[in-house]
Amino acid sequence: MIGSLAESISSIATTNKQLTDAAEAIGKGNFNVPFVPRNDDDVLANAIIRMKDNLKRFTREIEKSKEQFRQVADNAPVMIWMTDENKQCNFVNKGWLRFTGRTSEQELGYGWIEGMHPDDYSRSAEIFDDAFNSREQYSVEYRFRRADGSYRWLSETGAPRYSTEGKFEGYIGTCVDIHEMKVHEQRRDNFIKMASHELKTPITSIKGYVQLLLNMYKDHNENKGQFSSQAIQASLTTIDKQIIKLNRLMSELLDLSRIDSDRLELNMQNFQLNDLITESVEDVQQTTKHEIIIKNGTICKVFGDRDRIGQVMLNLLSNAIKYSPKTNSIEVNIYQPAKNCVAVSVSDHGIGIDQEHHQKIFERFYRVEGKSEQTYPGFGIGLFIASEIIHRHNGSLNVKSKRNEGATFTLTLPILS
Repeated sequence: MIGSLAESISSIATTNKQLTDAAEAIGKGNFNVPFVPRNDDDVLANAIIRMKDNLKRFTREIEKSKEQFRQVADNAPVMIWMTDENKQCNFVNKGWLRFTGRTSEQELGYGWIEGMHPDDYSRSAEIFDDAFNSREQYSVEYRFRRADGSYRWLSETGAPRYSTEGKFEGYIGTCVDIHEMKVHEQRRDNFIKMASHELKTPITSIKGYVQLLLNMYKDHNENKGQFSSQAIQASLTTIDKQIIKLNRLMSELLDLSRIDSDRLELNMQNFQLNDLITESVEDVQQTTKHEIIIKNGTICKVFGDRDRIGQVMLNLLSNAIKYSPKTNSIEVNIYQPAKNCVAVSVSDHGIGIDQEHHQKIFERFYRVEGKSEQTYPGFGIGLFIASEIIHRHNGSLNVKSKRNEGATFTLTLPILS
């Protein structure tokens, strides 16, 4: 009797040990642990089996959710990151890795800090720490190193994340490359400053010479003196030049506004391109000491806005004169590079343009920086407007140039068959 009782107690202890071990293994995620209830009435064992099935299902759902998150994050058009509750990065998506050119292991923890521009780290870290400590959303802009080694401006937004139980688990955020926008904003700000200066210069000059003429008129009335015809002519000539310059600047601003609002209208017609080039050269020749030589390699008609194409030619000729102050010759060449198009090139022998600026000079607000270039007036939108006009004629505008070796600007237009 006692022996049977002892065997029963031992059997119960063994069974309980098996149940305990099975429950512990299941709790750790081992759902393959061998475990069979003694019978249908084994309540505890059956409960553990149900627990195993539920945990297994929940685990699969969690893994499925994690995998879905990874797929969404990796295919998102932005860089995505996450931190734990100790501020250490514990996830970056493929967009982040493509941008940085580094591995996930290199970026996790505090490794990502290596990519931030040293001048932006302190400010960005302070913003992040303040938001992290107060559990608030934040936004910050900073420069970050791309895979090619260049620093790009990023816009980062982060927000706290919590578990389903409301426990704080860290931050999640996105980064968007805004480098082009920042560059454009900087050029716009520079343009506004420059425009203010460029507009004030002719106005101040006009005001000064008008004041001079008024004083001369006053002296004549009070002292019965005589006007100096030479002084009057010089003053009026200067005023006329400044008014022309002011009108040109205002026209450029108006054209820029029309382009931005897609309201740059073209009055299309058939016309002789050679006649337009000759007229443009004659107009410019009257105001410069440069000798402008026309080479008519072909004679053809085009379909386009005569005045707008003339505007482009005046811009190219004016630039050629402005940027070749130490030489006195400019060549205009009209030729056919192909059967269905005509090209007009304007070549000078001036200061030239480095290769790195060849495409950028056709962007709005872009001006080549340098000691010599800064001495020349202008908004930095003339070539942008010229390029837009030519492109709207299904043509092209490009440049070939080297520093200190002059420049050749070539516009190409389709011709009438």
